[in-house]
Amino acid sequence: MLVGGQSSRMGQPKAALDFGGMPLLTRIVIELKWWFEEIVIVAAPETAGQPRIEISGLTIVHDETAFAGPLDALRRGLNALDHDVAFACSCDLPLLNSDVAADLVAMLDDFDAVIPEVGGKLQPLHAVYRKHCANAIGSLAASGEKRLTASAAAINGRRVTEHELRKIDPQLTDVTIVPQARLTMEQQVSSDVTLTYITNLAVANQQIVRIEWDFSRKWSAVALRDENGAFSIDFQYRKRFK
Repeated sequence: MLVGGQSSRMGQPKAALDFGGMPLLTRIVIELKWWFEEIVIVAAPETAGQPRIEISGLTIVHDETAFAGPLDALRRGLNALDHDVAFACSCDLPLLNSDVAADLVAMLDDFDAVIPEVGGKLQPLHAVYRKHCANAIGSLAASGEKRLTASAAAINGRRVTEHELRKIDPQLTDVTIVPQARLTMEQQVSSDVTLTYITNLAVANQQIVRIEWDFSRKWSAVALRDENGAFSIDFQYRKRFK
């Protein structure tokens, strides 16, 4: 997870923002731990004045230069891995779904990376990479390239279309038909029940309600009412990648 950005537009570090009564970084780490045993954080240099990360069980590496961009940060994170495959993300994804991340990992097959494409734009910080991708990414960074999306052309990656992504992520915001604004609220009702409410601010009577009950460490039940009023109940089994 890359957390070393300057957050200049936000005015404060995104990782420390409160979300559901906890720092955003903590919320994402908890979600990822459902599936991933090893979590690597790439943070700004300790001299950059960013908040210290006080979460146990993480591997933390630091950028050499503050706010130098995500390409080299991704390289550092991949090089720090003990495992061969990683799901890479940023720290500003409050509704990150680790089940979707695990499904993307399962699509890797013989590719070096799996990168979703939404609204015609690649999402390289909601993607899967093999550790050796660090070499190609490092070469791009050394050449002066700053765009993280440029990495897609330098590695043997599989692009996941928006249609494919919607099959595994029903909460994906609609960005392909007309511009829409959606309001999403998530509340941790109890230690094992999470309620998510999504409403379309541009269209009346389009709400999604999702309730997830974690009744064991590995099993959860998800009740969903979609924007068309249809109800469904799914049971999900989680297994960590090691």
